[in-house]
Amino acid sequence: RALGFAGVLYFGALRVESGEESIGTLVLGLGYLRLMFSPLMRLSFHQATVERAKASAIRIASLLDDQPTIVDAEDPSDFSTLTGSIKFENVSFAYEPDAPVLIDLSLLIKAGSNVGIVGATGSGKSTLLNLLLRFRDPNEGRVTFDGTPLTDISIDTLRRSTGLVHQDVLLFPGTVLENLGGDPELAQWSLDLLGLDISLEMKLSLGGQNLSRGERQLITFARAIVGDPSLLILDEATSAVDPATEGRIQEALSAIVKGRTTVTVAHRLVTVSSCDRIFLMSKGVVLEAGTHEELLQNDGEYAKLWRLQERAVGGWWISQRLTTRA
Repeated sequence: RALGFAGVLYFGALRVESGEESIGTLVLGLGYLRLMFSPLMRLSFHQATVERAKASAIRIASLLDDQPTIVDAEDPSDFSTLTGSIKFENVSFAYEPDAPVLIDLSLLIKAGSNVGIVGATGSGKSTLLNLLLRFRDPNEGRVTFDGTPLTDISIDTLRRSTGLVHQDVLLFPGTVLENLGGDPELAQWSLDLLGLDISLEMKLSLGGQNLSRGERQLITFARAIVGDPSLLILDEATSAVDPATEGRIQEALSAIVKGRTTVTVAHRLVTVSSCDRIFLMSKGVVLEAGTHEELLQNDGEYAKLWRLQERAVGGWWISQRLTTRA
């Protein structure tokens, strides 16, 4: 376009100077040139969008062509209610060769119990949950539900009977009822159980930004229990809220864990302090196990971590009080 304008100006100026063309003709020629290049410029802008769409289509096609590695057995058994226990029997797992995440792990989760799993980042907590829901299969060992290997249980019935709450809150635009599955009775039951006074017809913006952080998190809890699951898994579900909001959520949790097998993964030890049994993981193994009181009496790594976090929470509480007074 620049070369075209330069050429018309140069040769047009020569013709105007020689009297072969008028200045009006030169101006008209420049106008026509601009009209000619305008759609070409718009087309070049759209080309970038087309290229991005093409790259996305290639990725989508690749994903659709990818064959799942986690599949049902030929004649899988259904899972509805856990009556016995969940066992990890000498389980080892690694995402990459020579980089084990879980090493010969064995632990027992009794039906109806509330179990906490704590440990530093990278200790294998979330990987354990991935194996529990069969998002992955162990490299060695096995996971059993009531004595039945997890690989023999229908994936669909397993996940339909499980409620999962992540630390990332994801709510969809629409009503609260639509976010909770569409059944008014079950949706209202889950809200009442959590003590959340909110209308089912309330419209939510993208991500539920018109609600407080605590309310958004409570709705994700309601969504997890709306199907009355027998197994409830909480993966850092209160890590993104302040201690005051976490206290409110803990009160609600005390109501929903009754009668369910609950597995809670957390960094904050106060989140799991009321659990029936707590497992402290480190580098893919269970370092300590017991109740909150037993682990404090042992004065091991759990006790050290508890004292450290207790001081941190105490400092937060003092700063909040000073801010309130100011």
